[in-house]
Amino acid sequence: MSVALVIAIHYIIQGFLHADGFIDFSEAIIASRSGADPYKVMKDVHKGSFAIVIFAVYMLILYSTLVTLFTIKSLPSIFLIIVSSETFSLISSLFLSYIGNEPPEGMGRIFKKNLRKRDLVISILISSAAILILSTTLGVAIAKIIILLITSLLSLTMSTALTYFLSKRILGFVSGDVLGFCIELTYLLILSIGVLF
Repeated sequence: MSVALVIAIHYIIQGFLHADGFIDFSEAIIASRSGADPYKVMKDVHKGSFAIVIFAVYMLILYSTLVTLFTIKSLPSIFLIIVSSETFSLISSLFLSYIGNEPPEGMGRIFKKNLRKRDLVISILISSAAILILSTTLGVAIAKIIILLITSLLSLTMSTALTYFLSKRILGFVSGDVLGFCIELTYLLILSIGVLF
């Protein structure tokens, strides 16, 4: 029940927008291998069979990760890992937008034009401070929180770098769908690494 609630809250908060981006860009990655135009695949409003399979696999991994998390971790630790994954996954889109090429149209273009370097620094500082304050309130050891923050930043870096590489190779720019892909990838990666610590 708790796992389903966490997943539902994740998608309610984000309005399913980032998951849609994840699905669209994943489908574009796969379709581009067969010579299809990845940008047209992303813009197609009809989801193909690849999209259904991709999202089903993603949901299975996400569900399994959360079940494992709820089985082996204490409630305060689970809460902090989930909060960290939600906040740092959104920050990953800021970093990707900052380093990526501007798309020809859409939300990604607006995002890129309005982003400044100080926004990146401020977002990391505020998120880290919020998690530190929350951890002291919940009575979680400071060593665990430092490990969580380090692994969150590493997850953010890895998923941003991978998404940047894929977007540059396949599209040549970072669109809103690519940002959604990066957010969902970072979210899952932080949760997965959180299971290990």
